[in-house]
Amino acid sequence: MKALLLSLAFVVASISSLFAQATFQLDKASYAPGETIVSSWTGSTNTKDWIGIYPRGIVPDGNPVSTSWGYVTGASGSRNFTTPTPIGVGEWTAWFLANDGYGVMPGSAPVDFAVVNPNPQITGFTSSTNFAGGAPVTLSWTITNPGLVTSLTIEDGTNPPVDVLGQSSLAVNPAVNTTYVLKVNGGVSTADRLVMVAGANSPAFSLNRLEYEVGQQVQVSWSGATANPDSWIGIYKATATPRAQVSDQWNYLNGTRTAGGSVPEGSMQFNLPAGLYYAVLFTDEGYVVEQGPISFSVVQERKVRVSSLVRTATTMTIEWHSRADCEYDVYATDTLAGDPAPVWELLELGLPTTGNGTMSYTETLPQPTPARRFYKVYEFSLLPD
Repeated sequence: MKALLLSLAFVVASISSLFAQATFQLDKASYAPGETIVSSWTGSTNTKDWIGIYPRGIVPDGNPVSTSWGYVTGASGSRNFTTPTPIGVGEWTAWFLANDGYGVMPGSAPVDFAVVNPNPQITGFTSSTNFAGGAPVTLSWTITNPGLVTSLTIEDGTNPPVDVLGQSSLAVNPAVNTTYVLKVNGGVSTADRLVMVAGANSPAFSLNRLEYEVGQQVQVSWSGATANPDSWIGIYKATATPRAQVSDQWNYLNGTRTAGGSVPEGSMQFNLPAGLYYAVLFTDEGYVVEQGPISFSVVQERKVRVSSLVRTATTMTIEWHSRADCEYDVYATDTLAGDPAPVWELLELGLPTTGNGTMSYTETLPQPTPARRFYKVYEFSLLPD
């Protein structure tokens, strides 16, 4: 009977070791930069079992590689990882992986943790609008660990810093383009926000119109620019902020997207879909505004209502309803082939309006007189001085 009991005990012990499970943990869920991350495990069965640290959301598969890693030593033990290099501020996951592969050790689970900067950090700095005008613009911000904020200022590069400690917003109304810089605790964390003042055409920077129709080229001209090799012109949606959002279209002053040369005077064209935009000239491949912004719009083609069409033996007179604030382009064709602006014959460009009411254009017909003749009239808003 004694021998039988010993045999049963041996069988039970063997089964329990067969189903042994690994465990894995970290000593904390949150670390400050400079703190040591202590990982510990049990149940390793291979000298190639390892621990990998990956950005939160990445499942180990070899691409991308782990941010930091190391083999375990022994069936159980601990291993340290360092912050902030290479494991910097952010959200991370530690994985206990088997035999130089990417399978999770049976019984273990990945452990999420974070490396958190204990200093107050600006997490948002916005403005109620990009453009200053009659009403003030409200700057707003959010900051982590507000209880640790001992100083908070806003600078505009001209006036003394404004103390905004204890506030979360400030109303401003700049007379010129102004970059406001928010500083926490003397510069532990900073953020900036550009508030612009919409300008008008000038010899230094201008558009050929303020309103375009879809398909019409937006022409931007400049003169006397600093013209560094990497000075550039950007076209932005009215609601977009340079650097915070990308431009819809842009070019260096040389007309390409490869920096080079000096072009203090020139012009370039852009083609844009319908929308509200502004154009601005920057220096040094950055976001320092040298000229602009100038606001403009691109609209769908407006229908011009023709009131009469009168033909004589040698002429054709077309009459249409006009507006006082517009000018007109007139095109003609015998075949209707192609789009008017690039293909048809241009009869008149920028025909000045005669005011609200009607106006007309008379063409001397080409010879021999065509059997058919088609016309297209485009209406454009006039650009103010």
